[in-house]
Amino acid sequence: MELKWCQSNLTRSKQVVHLGGKESSEAPMKHGVPQGSILGPLFFTLYINDLPLHVSSRVDLHADDTTPYSICSL
Repeated sequence: MELKWCQSNLTRSKQVVHLGGKESSEAPMKHGVPQGSILGPLFFTLYINDLPLHVSSRVDLHADDTTPYSICSL
């Protein structure tokens, strides 16, 4: 049941852009974690924890940011 609840939370997310007093129409979010949601930090942690295992560069993980880098010797 919890898995369906989480899946529903992620798949039903929509985004709107506000700029210069105007607002765009709603668009479905197909990627990422919804910002401002109660479950956002949990989903972000689950999403980001495996990233270093699946990229070829080194990765520094911060609270809400990721920095990929590589070391080269001259």
